[in-house]
Amino acid sequence: MFSIFYYMTCKKKIALSFSGGLDSSFSTFISKKNNFYIEVFFIKNWNAFENKNCFFKIDLVYVKNLCKKFKIKLHILDYSKIYWNSVFLLFLKSLKMGLTPNPDVYCNREIKFKILFYYLIYILKFDFLSTGHYSKILKFKKKNIFLVSADLKKNQTYFLFNIDKIARKKIFFPISNYLKSSIKLFIYYFNFLNFNKKSSIGICFIGEKKFKVFINKYIKKKAGFVIDDKKKIIAKHDGIFFYTIGEKFFCCENVDKSYIFKKNINKNLLYVTNEKEKLLMQHILIKKINFKGKESKNIYFTKTRHSIDFNLSIFYWNKIYKKYAIFFKFKQKIVNPGQYVVFYKNNECIGGGEIFKIIK
Repeated sequence: MFSIFYYMTCKKKIALSFSGGLDSSFSTFISKKNNFYIEVFFIKNWNAFENKNCFFKIDLVYVKNLCKKFKIKLHILDYSKIYWNSVFLLFLKSLKMGLTPNPDVYCNREIKFKILFYYLIYILKFDFLSTGHYSKILKFKKKNIFLVSADLKKNQTYFLFNIDKIARKKIFFPISNYLKSSIKLFIYYFNFLNFNKKSSIGICFIGEKKFKVFINKYIKKKAGFVIDDKKKIIAKHDGIFFYTIGEKFFCCENVDKSYIFKKNINKNLLYVTNEKEKLLMQHILIKKINFKGKESKNIYFTKTRHSIDFNLSIFYWNKIYKKYAIFFKFKQKIVNPGQYVVFYKNNECIGGGEIFKIIK
């Protein structure tokens, strides 16, 4: 059951990044079962005292309990200043531009698989960095191929598409061949302390459903008008950076439930509609692509969000806009500039790029 690390010999030195959740708990267990030498690293990315919604202390209790249970050495690293400079400031900058940034992608790229990776592999001389992500790296013909996990519903390659290819040689994902449902049953059956822990929702430093209150501490409000389908002003908004395309907009009792479908950054306008068809997109421009795509038309499967299904898409060079573009076979709902589109060929994640603009 546990012999999944066929390409590594026993007694390899493994640094396991532990978040306190079920997946990292199970990763720790099966790594220990394979007789690897393990040390656990718990990363503090945010000042927990500034935000009561951040469950740093609770997660740390789970981590300490598991390390004690399996007699594993625990390290607690405070990366809050690094996170602020490398992730949060970039997050704020994107918001001010009216974009919808993805701090999880930033964090994986800049913190976990870059700064932390370098420290563990090159300073502390660990053989591998292990995490509880639902992803798979398979060594084949001297290449490290980045694949989707066995559990396609939980597959997290969307958040990891821009991990450095050189770093992949020293990264592995213990739960790549397991289903979330099986992991939950295991954690419950063996009575782990965190067996009842829910999956995290949203961003730790913001908390659930507190986004506007939190961001207002760092970005000043800039009121503007809200325009409906008939090009009439129906309300005012607090600032474009508070809203995202596809979000429900409630203004007053006499107005039907509406959805934001467009932003005008220069004029500080939000456009809303009660026609859900206007939320559907089929053609986008992308930038900052991290794989070598040919300029001729290529067909790939893509994802524009972690939670959606794979979508057959045409990838090509748009001569009018002079940027790479994607045409989706099936229209996508809620596509936001600042987010990412990730490319797949068969089961392999081959890269991605930032969504630059929606083409109507």
